[in-house]
Amino acid sequence: MREDELPKSLSGLVRPAGIEPATPAFGSFTDALHPFTNQYRAKLTICKTKAKQRSSRPVTPKLQFSCTRKQAPIALHWHPGASDGVAPANERTASQNGSIIPHLPKIPTMLVTKNSRRAWESVRDARHDAVIRVGDSMGLVRSIPDRSIHLTVTSPPYCMGKEYEGNNEVESFVDAHLAMLPEIVRVTAPGGSICWQVGNYVRKNEVIPLDYLVYDVMRAFPDMKLRNRIVWMFGHGLHCQTRFSGRHETILWFTKGDDYLFDLDAVRVRQKYPGKRSSKGPNKGELSGNPKGKNPSDIWDIPNVKANHIEKTEHPCQFPVALVQRLVKALCPVDGILLDPYCGVGSSGVAAMLEKRRFLGGELSEKYADVAKDRITEAVSGIARVRPLDMPVYEPSPNEKVAKRPDHFWQQTTDDILG
Repeated sequence: MREDELPKSLSGLVRPAGIEPATPAFGSFTDALHPFTNQYRAKLTICKTKAKQRSSRPVTPKLQFSCTRKQAPIALHWHPGASDGVAPANERTASQNGSIIPHLPKIPTMLVTKNSRRAWESVRDARHDAVIRVGDSMGLVRSIPDRSIHLTVTSPPYCMGKEYEGNNEVESFVDAHLAMLPEIVRVTAPGGSICWQVGNYVRKNEVIPLDYLVYDVMRAFPDMKLRNRIVWMFGHGLHCQTRFSGRHETILWFTKGDDYLFDLDAVRVRQKYPGKRSSKGPNKGELSGNPKGKNPSDIWDIPNVKANHIEKTEHPCQFPVALVQRLVKALCPVDGILLDPYCGVGSSGVAAMLEKRRFLGGELSEKYADVAKDRITEAVSGIARVRPLDMPVYEPSPNEKVAKRPDHFWQQTTDDILG
């Protein structure tokens, strides 16, 4: 068998004894490292030693790999024709079955399983970076030990008549949360966060704000502190005739205790007036803004996922990745665990992979779990289709056709103004 006949996966990076190098020597090895370089923004350089034929010793090309995960660069030496294929530069790691490259950062992997215990242990032990458990979300959460999760971000089913909702009444929403939220609180680590995103339930044209009901359940846990009621606003949706059209939903951010992680610098945004200067006091005349940007506030204008959105899948109520990404950057430590018990098509998992966190999701539908697996795998490979977090909301130019007012639009209003 030749080296280029091996699977592209480098899980374990083991070259069994007797495998001969491919021709050209570095071809398939560097190809197999390709997802590595995408995910970790790694720089891969192959330095072929200049052949100054001063001796009869064979030229040994050197492969150097460095990445941004705070791991020291490693040097690997390729020995063409050697029975063990790749030999570590420090010659420390070897076995009867082949040679293993030491200290190489692990390629992120994805697992879909119906076993709750396996799902948790795979994420806990970092055997996989992202795991989705197919089945009842309560079964997944109950398999997680106390004080184990750094951040929970989710959007539970809420009385909208979607195919995955069993009962569409408010009473069933409250009952489900009376069962689920105590478990979410139990598994949250001290200083960890819970971000619960819900909208409104409209019954016979009466609006019931579901975040009020969630907060009412959470009041039973005095160590859970509400830090923000984040308003997620978006420009598109149904047009109402008997009330103002709804264009926002909310995210309740709770922390477990008062000593919690909040990395503001990771989520700062550009100021509207970056050149503003202080008008009084000891800093009068000096720039008053933070060079890193300003706090994004508790009102977030992020487009929802509709038909033409780059992230759109077959799921009817899909999270935009950017919404979760900001929460992950600010509230979850690097390599921490993000939980989404109602993960749908995996937007939370995509955000976790983009930000180098581990992900544990639960999804009842195998169809949606398969979509989530594909999306998370794309994120691991560096080819995820996502709308960038810092991308401003599109504003059409006045000269664009869609922005020009037809003559008969607003005519009555104009006539009233002119008298």
